[in-house]
Amino acid sequence: MPDWRSRFRTPPESDIEKVTSIAGLLEIPEYRLFQLAYRDWYGHEPLAADTEAWFDAYMFGDQVPFWVRAFCEKVRRQERDRTLNREALGIRPETRPPRYLRWFVTTLVVLLVVLTVLIFMAN
Repeated sequence: MPDWRSRFRTPPESDIEKVTSIAGLLEIPEYRLFQLAYRDWYGHEPLAADTEAWFDAYMFGDQVPFWVRAFCEKVRRQERDRTLNREALGIRPETRPPRYLRWFVTTLVVLLVVLTVLIFMAN
């Protein structure tokens, strides 16, 4: 007879769920996670063709390399211990212009277009 408590236990995370959750936690694409995991395990960047082959096996065959699983566990442990450092993992912060700057440039371009159209219509 099954134990009644087993109904309330959460099943263990699959490898696919680990990869997607860690990629979400780090706010990076899963493909980039594979690159970071390889570099963390082997100490150098992977070749693009190799990364594509591993990622295809992951996407279409649900196969997660051991070094990706190890990297996911490492990140999960660091997150649990509150020692997670994205830059130490090789994730650089995005350098995007401030939102107000994009708004200003967009507004300026629209005004210039409208002004140009009005000048042509006046002639």
